[in-house]
Amino acid sequence: MAGNPDINLFGWKQLAKWSIQHSCLSEKELHRMLPEWERRWQDFIDAVAEYSSSGTLATTEQLEKAREKAEKSRLEKLREAINKRTANP
Repeated sequence: MAGNPDINLFGWKQLAKWSIQHSCLSEKELHRMLPEWERRWQDFIDAVAEYSSSGTLATTEQLEKAREKAEKSRLEKLREAINKRTANP
């Protein structure tokens, strides 16, 4: 598929989803993993759109910065949720 000039972003997304669906994950892991993967895919698409709006493709460095930003936001939300649970058992 990597050498196929006809594959587009949808094709790569579908290939990744099939890879997860046909992996050795348990049902429980699969139900947790797919929504997480969807969130990360959307972060990727948002970053590509943001950095490519100038008419040039986003660089690897720009995409990495966008990933770090999204991960930082998720970690902060997770910490807040944990803090709320521990404060109000």
